[in-house]
Amino acid sequence: MAVVLRLVRLMRPHAAWMTLAVLLAAIVGLAQVALMATAGWFITGMALAGAAGVTMNFFTPAAVIRGLAIIRTAGRYAERVIGHEATLRFVAGLRPWLFARLERGAPGNLRGRTDGDLLARLRGDIDRLEHAFLRVVGPLAAGLAIAVPSVLAMAAYDRRIAALAAVLLAVAGLVLPLVLLRAG
Repeated sequence: MAVVLRLVRLMRPHAAWMTLAVLLAAIVGLAQVALMATAGWFITGMALAGAAGVTMNFFTPAAVIRGLAIIRTAGRYAERVIGHEATLRFVAGLRPWLFARLERGAPGNLRGRTDGDLLARLRGDIDRLEHAFLRVVGPLAAGLAIAVPSVLAMAAYDRRIAALAAVLLAVAGLVLPLVLLRAG
């Protein structure tokens, strides 16, 4: 967790881009949840209406499903573009910052390593940091932004189901990754 917090501090200058990417990812996730809920309700409603021999307006739910699908698709595209823009800005600022810090101690801090070894290691580390927002920080923040309103919506219908969902989400999102991290 300390590593993630340090990463967030390094990302702070690009917080606006990253916040927008997380917000778009959350909108996409919520659109996916709403799409599944609407589609499930629609299929169930049509089945019950057919069994009861009554008519049902299928234009409105079909339009909602199409609208949510468009929001999901366009939102995912925008989230990817803005997330990558934020990542590239982060890496572009990180490289000069890192080399300025290393320049102060060079060449005395090489400790038996060649210049090429050090450069290869630095490039590898920076390349790994390139994916930190896209694969760690962003999905974690978006997941929280999706889980909280989803559980609150479930609580409006049944508090027990919402509590069970909250526990399962906590296990899947917090406990399981920590166990796997310790396992190696």
